[in-house]
Order: sequence, then C-alpha cells, then structure tokens
Amino acid sequence: MKISSIPKSGRKDSVVYLKTRHGKVTRQYVRPRNPRTPEQQGHRSNFRTVLRRWRTLSVEQRAAWCVAAANKYFITETGRRVRLKGYNFFASLNTRRADLGLPQFDLPPA
Repeated sequence: MKISSIPKSGRKDSVVYLKTRHGKVTRQYVRPRNPRTPEQQGHRSNFRTVLRRWRTLSVEQRAAWCVAAANKYFITETGRRVRLKGYNFFASLNTRRADLGLPQFDLPPA
C-alpha cells in the first residue's frame, strides 16, 4: 500500500515501512524463511570451516591470497564492479571446493 504520510522506515510491530522506486510503502512483516535443508546446513558448516582455516594461515600465505585477489572482481546486483579482497577470494574458492568434497588450497592456484 502506497502511503504519503511523514517519512518512516523500519519495522513497527507487524508493519514494515520502506522507500521503494514507487514511493513510500508499507507491508506486513513476514518472518524470513530458513528451511534448514541438509544441503544448506552442509554449506554453512563448510563455510565456517573455511573461515576458521583463514585464521590459521601464515602472514605469507595471507599476503599471497591478497596479491592473487588484486585483479579479481565480482559484479553486484546493481552492475557495479567490486574488487575482491584476499579473505573473500580465499573463502569463495575454498567454500566451493569444500561443497564439492575437494581439498582446499592454502595458497592461491596459479
């Protein structure tokens, strides 16, 4: 429902106020869905494991990931090109490998 009252944003009880390209809008709050499927839980577990591994890397290994990520980009939903950091490159690559059951990299691939 489009509204024209004073500007509001956020949630109040069961109503959410937000600004969209169509103007100020209110809608009913819907609790986010979290199905907790085995695949989703496995991915989350792999992600946690990979991020714990990042903390065990030496300074030289982390620096190597930062250098490898220097020319890596991803495209956001809005079409912006954003440069990856070494941490993000490490997490992205190794989480995908863990999901496939492959060994993880301590140093970035050539």
